Formats: sequence, structure tokens, C-alpha cells
Amino acid sequence: MTSPAADLAQYVAEDITTLSADFVNQEYSLFPAEFAASEGVFAGTTGWPINVSREPATPDDVITFYDTGGFQPDPDCGLEEPTVQVRVRANGYLPAYEKMAAVKKKLIGPDAVFIGDYKYLGLRGDGDVTSLGYDENDRVILVFNLNMMREAI
Repeated sequence: MTSPAADLAQYVAEDITTLSADFVNQEYSLFPAEFAASEGVFAGTTGWPINVSREPATPDDVITFYDTGGFQPDPDCGLEEPTVQVRVRANGYLPAYEKMAAVKKKLIGPDAVFIGDYKYLGLRGDGDVTSLGYDENDRVILVFNLNMMREAI
């Protein structure tokens, strides 16, 4: 079983090398690069590293995915309903908002996404982008919550 946050982070990452060292050292399965985003707006040369479950103090501009629980799985039909929060931190409100919009565009809408051992169905937002204000270093923090269904394949 893998973390939904880790799956989605992998899906939006340009390739495995763009994931933070903390993520790579976790006991998550890393998935093939063919599940990576083709838009080229995440990580790599863009300066936006992607993290899972722990946001680093640096760099200033980061994307972090968190598992936030979800709903009780239905063992009769094999569906799980996890939830994930995407958090974007940046030195400016507009760059943060634009990056969050790119994340939303990548994740919201596909009928089904196959990542690793799961088929993700119905990725949908729970509300819209929310500002949590600024951190102690005057960097803006935006969050977006996702609901989804997934089934093992």
C-alpha cells in the first residue's frame, strides 16, 4: 500500500530525481517516469521541488503533499477514499497562486489516472485555494484539498 500523497507527488513531478531526498528515503515505492507530468512546470529547472509529508525550511518555493485521512474504505467494492492536501509556499503571492493553479490543472479533471499499483478515480477539489497567510520568513502559504477514490489494480 502506498501513500496517496506520495502517488500524487510522483504524478506531478517531472521525474523521480526532482523529488526531495526526504521523500526518496521514505519506504514509498517510486513509480516509473512515464507517470510524470509532461507540462514541465514542476521541479527540475523550475526551482519548485516536490516534497511529501515534510516541508523543508529551504528553498523558499516548494510544493508539499500531505495525506489528510479520508473516508472509511469500502471492502465490498475495493474502493478507498483518501484525501490529500497540496501546500505551496513561495516568496510572492502571485507566483504561489500560479503554481497552485498549475497543480490543480494537472490533478483535477482526468477520468482516471494510473499510478503505480492504483487506479485513481474522480480526483476532485474540496473547496478552492485557501491562503494560510505568511510564515515567519514572510513567505505566502496556499493550500488546496483533494478528495479521490482509488482502487488497487
